[in-house]
Amino acid sequence: MVRNEKCARYLRYNFTEWELKEIADELAQAVLDKKGAEAELKNFKTEVTNHIAIAEGKIEANSEYIRSGYKMKNVDCETQYNYDTGMVTVVRVDTGEEIEARSMTEEERQIPMELQEFA
Repeated sequence: MVRNEKCARYLRYNFTEWELKEIADELAQAVLDKKGAEAELKNFKTEVTNHIAIAEGKIEANSEYIRSGYKMKNVDCETQYNYDTGMVTVVRVDTGEEIEARSMTEEERQIPMELQEFA
C-alpha cells in the first residue's frame, strides 16, 4: 500500500515565457515609477530649498532693520524752486522734512513760461 500526502518544499521553479513577460512588464513599470518618484523628490527638495532661502533672506533683512532702525527705499519728494531766494529745496512728502537745499543753477533761474492752448 502507498500513502500520498501533500506537502510543500522550497525548490527551484522555472518560469514560463508568459510569466517572464509579465515579470518584465512589472519590472519596467517599477523602473518608471522609481524615476518618477525620484523626479518628484528632486522637485520637492528644490522647492523646499527655495522656501528656506526666501526665509533666510527675510530673516537677514529684518534682523538688519531691527539692528539699524531703518532701511533705504525710494520716498516721494517734492522739489521746490523759490525764485525770490534763488534756492532749490527738496522736501519729503511723507514727513515734510527738508532733505536738500542748494542755490539755483543759471538754467533753473529762468522762470518757465506756461504755454496756453489756443482754441
